[in-house]
Amino acid sequence: MQTTKARIAALEQANPQVEEVTIVRTFVTPGHLVHDEIYLLTADDGHSWKRQPGETQEEFFDRASKEVTRSPWGVACLSGACEAAPN
Repeated sequence: MQTTKARIAALEQANPQVEEVTIVRTFVTPGHLVHDEIYLLTADDGHSWKRQPGETQEEFFDRASKEVTRSPWGVACLSGACEAAPN
C-alpha cells in the first residue's frame, strides 16, 4: 500500500515534458483545393503571418509554428488561406 501511495505522490509531483503540436486548418472551396499553396496563416488569437517571397510552405509553417502562442498543453491552431501568390 505504501508503495502505491509513494508512486502516486511521485507522479503528482512530476513535471512531464509537453510535446508541442501545431494544427493547421485549411478550408476547401471549389477552385481552391487542399494542395494549393498557403500564403496566410491566422492563429485563434488573431495574430497572422504572411509568407515571405522565396519562403517554402514548409519554412513558412515552421516560422509561424515557432512564433504562435500555445495553450498550456502545448497546442496551437492556425487557419490557412490560399491567397494569390505575392509578386
